[in-house]
Amino acid sequence: MDLVCAITHAGRVAGWYSRWGAVSLARDLLQGEAPFVAYAEGLHVLDPLEVMPWVSGMVAIDRDRRVLETWLDLGTLARSAWTAMMRERWPQWTIRVADDPCRMPGARPRPLASAAIDDVQQWQASVWSESWRQESVRSWCAEVGVVEARATLEWGNHSLWVTIVEDAVVRHDAWDPGTDCRALTVGPDALVAIVETRPALVDPLPWDGRFDWGAVVDVDRRTLSLWQRHAPFPDDLPTALRDAWPGWTVALVGDPTLQLRCAGLSPSAMWGPDTARELDEWFARLVGERQTGASILAKVAGAIAVEPGQRVTVTDPGSSDGPRPSDEAQLVDAYARWRAAHAPSSIG
Repeated sequence: MDLVCAITHAGRVAGWYSRWGAVSLARDLLQGEAPFVAYAEGLHVLDPLEVMPWVSGMVAIDRDRRVLETWLDLGTLARSAWTAMMRERWPQWTIRVADDPCRMPGARPRPLASAAIDDVQQWQASVWSESWRQESVRSWCAEVGVVEARATLEWGNHSLWVTIVEDAVVRHDAWDPGTDCRALTVGPDALVAIVETRPALVDPLPWDGRFDWGAVVDVDRRTLSLWQRHAPFPDDLPTALRDAWPGWTVALVGDPTLQLRCAGLSPSAMWGPDTARELDEWFARLVGERQTGASILAKVAGAIAVEPGQRVTVTDPGSSDGPRPSDEAQLVDAYARWRAAHAPSSIG
């Protein structure tokens, strides 16, 4: 839940750190410029400015150019709604949501000494993504039968959606489960050749959460725009793409808006049957009671079983409680306008 804040003012960059500040970062930023800057400058001074491997949120605020860039955990639609509300709360500011804290302005990754946390996390990821996943698939196939399992996996369960624009002609292709964004590192010539040899998709592809990645390859303009449903992108992806696509403009974007436009689809194509409910629940959590390090520790302490006569003591987590909440009605109105503009008429 660690938070790193970098603020540029009068040409100088300063950093601050909070042990629990990332817990309610999305809500805290919605309080506006003055409250959030005052809050950030009351945190622990971070000198030199660096990004720890376990950081959960980061904000870079350039007050000279009025640019705010942040890295935080938001789903695709929630990110779009949050960004729209941020533009109202930070008027005349440029708001950007980054996909990697180490590439944000002013960030310098802290070198890992001997060990530890990064190596352990990589090991955990490999264990969960390989042995655990394989065992889960085997158990599921045994339960439902191989025929039904195969039919379920093959029915529209795609991972990568590729759109190619060439000579003003738009062509879409859906790649099978297990195909991730690294497939794009084959380069433009090979990618276009692969898509051209596959059966054409007659209908535009709807967005219903089946795609983890999407890419628009504009051959005419020599641009590659890539988005993914869950940030951040793999650390080595930007370098690999630049090497594989020399002379092209490569952009990692926050949502599939461009690809939907190429498919002739409105933003409402992103909505599934439960989208309205899920978004409303997300917004209710966002503007609800602010979580703090102390409140989280108190809940953990309450769940710890102790012997009679013993007591669990919660120590100060060393972080501020965040900026004072703003007028909630303004956020409700802003969210309602965004929801009305993006939701299909058949939903809520």
